[in-house]
Amino acid sequence: VAIESPAGFNPDEGENAPQLETVKIVTFVPLDESARSRKSNIEIAVRLVAHFATISEIKEREVEEEDWESNWKEYFHPIRVGSNLVICPTWRAHQSLDDDVLIKLDPGMAFGTGHHPTTRMCMELLETLIVGGEKVIDVGCGSGILSISAAKLGAEDILGIEIESRSVKVALENCELNGISSQVTILNGSFPEIRVENATFDVALAN
Repeated sequence: VAIESPAGFNPDEGENAPQLETVKIVTFVPLDESARSRKSNIEIAVRLVAHFATISEIKEREVEEEDWESNWKEYFHPIRVGSNLVICPTWRAHQSLDDDVLIKLDPGMAFGTGHHPTTRMCMELLETLIVGGEKVIDVGCGSGILSISAAKLGAEDILGIEIESRSVKVALENCELNGISSQVTILNGSFPEIRVENATFDVALAN
């Protein structure tokens, strides 16, 4: 289920979300033996909600299987974070400015595109914390976006930890894509299975 709502505002800074009259809710249902009952349950829920709120009719369409892995890319464009960081999806072109710190990214199914507020806040903080030569640990590194940001900003040694094996693969590919594989180590697992003996870090990330 996806709920389309405003983003890109910071309540901590006194910013308020735009007040919209409508909200769009999208759900994806697999076309299998459960599809009919799932659709029926959704229709019942919509009729119940209609008793106390204005709600439009349900619209449905069939999405081809091959579209699932690529349709989302249409909405992912280069974005600026903080002062100089720029996240650019690999399938988009970007004309960099002189001070831009470019992060090439293909998140695949891993968390970490730079659109989530907590990811952006971590990246903005890294711009102030990394001055060069730091050791960084990134717990739950997802797509590797924070590890890559730290490396691009000048951190010397980054350890990324991720429990999802698919995300580990994505993170390693993104590190290679950005030319910082020698600075970043990505491990599959979590504590206490992963043991980091006698290690100290200047910056710890957990997003």
